[in-house]
Amino acid sequence: MEPVHSRSQTFDQASYTRSQAESRPKKAAQLLQQEAPRATESLNQTEKAEAQPPPALPPISPTKVSLDYDKETNQVVAVFVDKESGEATHQIPAEELLSSAAALRQYLEDLKVDLKV
Repeated sequence: MEPVHSRSQTFDQASYTRSQAESRPKKAAQLLQQEAPRATESLNQTEKAEAQPPPALPPISPTKVSLDYDKETNQVVAVFVDKESGEATHQIPAEELLSSAAALRQYLEDLKVDLKV
């Protein structure tokens, strides 16, 4: 196998590396002078962002959860009720889904299909 570099290339690289190593402290100082203001500004912006309080959350009304059983669909239903007004705000599963499931169950029963749930 032939060497990857000839002797003259190796010596040139060694002298280049030595001169490069000698100039590194100067380059590092120059780079520090150039980049320090930008880094300081970036840190200041980060500190300002962290110092600000998080945005206020919207008020949450007191809610209670009621678990019911739907006999037609054989499902447990969660109803979320606003304690202040007494009205249902959400239902899981939705009323539409329950009525669709009940209609599908009735249709299949009319077809005399044996259901196992």
